[in-house]
Amino acid sequence: MAIRRGVVNEPRPPPVKSPSALRQINETALAAMQLFRGNKQEQVMVRIAALLWAIGGTVFAGIGVMTVLAVPSLAGQAMSYIPYAALAGFIVAIPVAVIVARQIAKTGKTATR
Repeated sequence: MAIRRGVVNEPRPPPVKSPSALRQINETALAAMQLFRGNKQEQVMVRIAALLWAIGGTVFAGIGVMTVLAVPSLAGQAMSYIPYAALAGFIVAIPVAVIVARQIAKTGKTATR
């Protein structure tokens, strides 16, 4: 380990040489790429879901934080509960965004016919 200008440079780990490990990495990468190579409706749905999650996650996180601050029994421990409430809000927003995106994608598909 060498220190240069206040930065610790640790040696890089050796590359993965196991064929099974490389196969698993390749399969994971291909599965991730298939998500974006789907048909046009799936691509639109994924993009809409990402947009809705970004907006809905902040809304649900804000609701959770405000709940923690508004409930007197939780307000005393607010500094420890607020991160959990915000994280829960972002997690709850994922399925909501996917469901709404599906409905929007279906509506868009039927409206263009």
